Amino acid sequence: MRSYLFTGIILTLSPFAAYASQLNDILTSLQGTTKKALQLVMTIALLVFVWGIVKLIAAAGNPQKIKEAKAIILWGIIGVAVMGMIAGIVLFIQVYLGIPGGGSITPPQFKSGMTTSA
Repeated sequence: MRSYLFTGIILTLSPFAAYASQLNDILTSLQGTTKKALQLVMTIALLVFVWGIVKLIAAAGNPQKIKEAKAIILWGIIGVAVMGMIAGIVLFIQVYLGIPGGGSITPPQFKSGMTTSA
């Protein structure tokens, strides 16, 4: 009975094995798109946070406006935290599946226009 079950599972899954390399290619191509989307949403969440701080400064003692600004700041913090967790989950999945490019998070590199002479 078990041999029939095992044979059935193997025959059912064998067509998917032929597409394993194509699946890896698809996942690799989606990596760039996912990275750009995460960066965009993280930037939006950070801008919401900064906008809340600007509104808090501009509230000038008005309790209602201060309350609204604090709510915006809170949602900005929640957005940044959630996007950070999603980025971590995506990185984990990339490493787990062995997708090239996964495994390290590198901060953006800024090039200084100034040069120093010794």
